[in-house]
Amino acid sequence: MKKSILFFAVLLISLISVEGQNPFYSCMINFEDNPCWEGSYMNVDIPGSNNIWNICTPHKTVFDSAYSSPHAILTDSAGTYPVNSTSTFIIKFSKLQYCMCAPVLGGFYKFDSDTLKDYGRIEISTDHGATWLDALTDTVNIDWRTPKPVLTGRIHQWREFYAMLWNYSNIDTLYYRFTFSSDSIETNQQGWLLDDIKLIEHTEGIQDFGSRNEISIYPNPADNVITVSVKAFTSAMDVSVYDILGQLQLKQTLYKNKQDIDISGLSKGIYMVKVLGGNNSSASMIIKE
Repeated sequence: MKKSILFFAVLLISLISVEGQNPFYSCMINFEDNPCWEGSYMNVDIPGSNNIWNICTPHKTVFDSAYSSPHAILTDSAGTYPVNSTSTFIIKFSKLQYCMCAPVLGGFYKFDSDTLKDYGRIEISTDHGATWLDALTDTVNIDWRTPKPVLTGRIHQWREFYAMLWNYSNIDTLYYRFTFSSDSIETNQQGWLLDDIKLIEHTEGIQDFGSRNEISIYPNPADNVITVSVKAFTSAMDVSVYDILGQLQLKQTLYKNKQDIDISGLSKGIYMVKVLGGNNSSASMIIKE
């Protein structure tokens, strides 16, 4: 995920005007500072007196450091996890209602447990915790862009997980619940470690960077077709569409000032559309629904 953000940042910076703006925002909890833009709300709730989740600097054998130091969230800062335990932490996130936002579920993790007997769960709620959706089994609302996280057994190297969440764009509050459960057998293992948890890709306000002539791309979000419109069209232009990993997915030549681009063959997700030709250039984020 960090690779894709770097790719977009480099390409957008290369096209941005000298005045400068930040074209791409993410809401990511690194357990060090305020992760989100002004006006949004985020809270990490660790309920219950016997809850073993802890935000701290890791001091275990396998869990010896955070992904982005010094802090992470893990099942106890130093000891092994207890038997017959179920502990949960909940991230409550309310985004700006007027922003162009794409909800996501991402982050980095390690795992150390008795395989298949002690395990983790990730769930999502849109009704303030009344009902929960299993993020690992749902195939309608969740589109995994990395392999699904394996929340049991031994994963001792940092592993990234990342999924797009669909049908949630108009919901102003999302709850993310992370649960670790153990059985009655003592294995003296370390549990679950998480860091840099990603909640939102924010794509508002990124149209027409670096272009002195107006270049518009619409609609956004889009379904099967986007329209590229150039106010002062003088010559043919290249339209390139990149996925979130920075891979070119589509390229087409623009021969007139207004032209439709068929994106029906692309999967759901966030894409960058680069328009380049003559003295005009533009880089824009779009969401394919």
